[in-house]
Amino acid sequence: MDSRVRNIILRAIAILGLIASGPVKAVIVTGFGVDTVTQQFVIDGSVSSVTHNPGFSFGGPPQSAQSYGVSGTFDAHFSRYWWSYFLDGDTNGSQGTFIAEQNWLTFGNANVVGNIFPDGFSLPDYFIFVVGSSIFGDNGPCNIPQGPDTYCSGWTNGPLASINGQFANGSMSIQGFLPISGGDLFENFSYDIQARAIPEPGMPVLFFGAFVALFLVRRRR
Repeated sequence: MDSRVRNIILRAIAILGLIASGPVKAVIVTGFGVDTVTQQFVIDGSVSSVTHNPGFSFGGPPQSAQSYGVSGTFDAHFSRYWWSYFLDGDTNGSQGTFIAEQNWLTFGNANVVGNIFPDGFSLPDYFIFVVGSSIFGDNGPCNIPQGPDTYCSGWTNGPLASINGQFANGSMSIQGFLPISGGDLFENFSYDIQARAIPEPGMPVLFFGAFVALFLVRRRR
């Protein structure tokens, strides 16, 4: 696991709550791996925006939401997490080796350009789940890759940042919500960003595109 992924997991544990892990099903995990493809995207400044929602300021005059056009670039890291395992009690794998897979997206090297006020807007720094062409996630403590032999429980204080969208044919559409820490009651950013991948010669077809289930489990024969 690279340092970027490890830091995201550790930050989720430290900031967002308690994570408890333990056996959720009787299996024997025999292997683990992460396969990642990174692609750079350009934000379409003609249709992308970030909106500041001021929330409630007790004692002050009401304020209106303000939208700002944005442009820029970001890297999208598409990762396939996989676990190989035997069934419980089958220590030699005589019943076969099984595979559990999950597909996740993280952002990096984001450069969002716009006269956004107040400061503090950023793209998500948490894991985003990928199912077919749909992407969604939040910064809850259990929104992380988990193997077939684990479970997670936790809690958060305050509202969660969240995101959902679509990725297909080199285009990404994302809509999200980002609470403003230390701001007025219910103060937040919302955003609607449209972006297109920068073509790279020899770029392999993204390997996870055909995965359409939370866990795609198959038996090797």
